[in-house]
Amino acid sequence: MLLNYQENRAISSFIPQDRTRKLELLIHLITHSKQALIICGPDGIGKSTLLNALQDYKNDSWQYCLILGNSELNFDLIQKQFNHLIYQTKSKRPELSTSSLHTDLQKKIVLLIDDAGYLESNLIKKIIEYAINNPILRVIFVLTNEEVESKNHSIGFIDDCHLIEIPVLSKPQCCEFLQYLSLKTQSKLSFNDINKALVKEIYLETGGIPGRIIARLADYDNNPKYNSSQLTLVAAVIGLIALALITQWLSAVQFRA
Repeated sequence: MLLNYQENRAISSFIPQDRTRKLELLIHLITHSKQALIICGPDGIGKSTLLNALQDYKNDSWQYCLILGNSELNFDLIQKQFNHLIYQTKSKRPELSTSSLHTDLQKKIVLLIDDAGYLESNLIKKIIEYAINNPILRVIFVLTNEEVESKNHSIGFIDDCHLIEIPVLSKPQCCEFLQYLSLKTQSKLSFNDINKALVKEIYLETGGIPGRIIARLADYDNNPKYNSSQLTLVAAVIGLIALALITQWLSAVQFRA
């Protein structure tokens, strides 16, 4: 099921309580720790969603810099974007000299690297070291669990980072998510279609991973047997046609009599 921009933003605003705590932890660590942060979890768990929620958190002393990881990314490109934001901030505060910029500037730059699994292991290590030595820079990597294990095996970076793992949805949260999607997206799933049997079926198939739940809705939209509202409409139309035919037949019988 392809979602438009508004639907993606609607889904990104679904943050259950346990994920809200992860967001609060993320904000706390950005504020009080210089260590790099890693948001991890399986594909579709909602890592990018947490990044969206973080960027919606307004803080006058923070400036976000979002970079999408790719195999062509290198340290010079990242440093160029970082320095661009620094001097963009400096231009708004001309009283700061270049030499005192890094020590006097209060605004933190939060570097968000989504899909960081595409980065070379040594590049990740270099970014971590650069962030530790830069008092105004905080860096967040987004990785799957497998990517964390692979990169750590290569460069042993876990001890230098805070790990924030996104949990799967519980069954009640799965039900809430389905209800939320039925109201916020263009899915044919209606709020009234959601019952214990459907939630149980979807939860067992998806393991409570939001991305898989969204994909599962595509099956729902494409398979009429799951769409009770569509079946109800078809049944109603058939019923009306049958009623019209019966009425017409009874009228013909009475006329002959």
